[in-house]
Amino acid sequence: MRLRILALGKGGAGVARSFESFADKILYVNTHKDEMDLLEGDYFSKTNKRNKDDQIKLCIDGSGTGRSPGFAETLAQDNRHVIRDFLEATVEGYDGFLIVTIGGGGGTGTGFAPTVCSILDELRVKFGVIYTLPLNQEGSPTIPNSINGLHNLVKVLKGTKVSPFFIVDNQLLFEEEEHTVNHWQAINERISKIMLFLNLTEAESTDIETFNTLDLKEFLRIFRLMKTGNDVGFNDIKSFKISLADIEEGFKEGIKETNMSMVKGYDYTSCEGMLVVVERPRKHTGDDVVAINELFELIARKFKGKKMLKSVVNTDTKDYKVNILFSGMNLPTKINKLNTMATKLIEKGKVKKEAKATASKVKFDDNFEDWS
Repeated sequence: MRLRILALGKGGAGVARSFESFADKILYVNTHKDEMDLLEGDYFSKTNKRNKDDQIKLCIDGSGTGRSPGFAETLAQDNRHVIRDFLEATVEGYDGFLIVTIGGGGGTGTGFAPTVCSILDELRVKFGVIYTLPLNQEGSPTIPNSINGLHNLVKVLKGTKVSPFFIVDNQLLFEEEEHTVNHWQAINERISKIMLFLNLTEAESTDIETFNTLDLKEFLRIFRLMKTGNDVGFNDIKSFKISLADIEEGFKEGIKETNMSMVKGYDYTSCEGMLVVVERPRKHTGDDVVAINELFELIARKFKGKKMLKSVVNTDTKDYKVNILFSGMNLPTKINKLNTMATKLIEKGKVKKEAKATASKVKFDDNFEDWS
């Protein structure tokens, strides 16, 4: 049975629509009717049973939230029964996997996420989360919203089996794709193809079978939100040279270039495991097997003693790229910097009155005692 996607708010819909080619259904929850009208599909109606499979849109209120997660949270709580009816109807008889995409920083997605995820947990739906961080330039109130929203979501998810839980750094990906014609489309497609395990388990995702050592059960064991609140960090090394002579230099150069790198970005001692995904140009020559193996060995030496799952995926990238997903990490430096920025913005009073809560630091500490 194919994957289903649930998009919360406008920000989440962009990521969600990149899954169209292999998703069974994409469900939309929003508070802005004008935006919802542009999307295909029917609005949910509990009383109308005729086109049940086409009722994939739920609009609450209809006038939007004005980028206020506080107002959105109130709307979600006041309409919890409506949201539950919608989710119950759309997952009835479905025993597959649901991915919830959330654009951190807006009103609807950020404010609705805790309520929606708690309902999914009550319904015993197997689901994962993709939470995207805003660009630096978005400032207030987006950055404070994103940090407080992440904190509120993690509080709700503690004690649930959410797998995987991805925090996506839009700033990092934007800087890499900004020269492409449709950069946001490229970013969203990259998230769907690289960060989700679904594509990595398909035979056509790689033509070098020995590279794809991804074991789904092991992936779910490593990449899940722990009861004590661990997240998954994403480290994107922009590019590396494929020749044997230059591969180590290229890898080290890539590590330096990424803005979430080395010990400044992560507490590697708490890392349980990592997934290494090599993006290779679709029109590769086929003589890169030894070089890619060398790269995997280099990464394994760099992070000695860590469980490493690896895969090669053919994409439309022009250069070879390597993506490393770390599990069981303390929060990346980028998020801590955003948290500091959020605190400063709040102190300056640049946000709305209802958003003047203290930007809480989300602490992720775990000794992995409850791992089986």
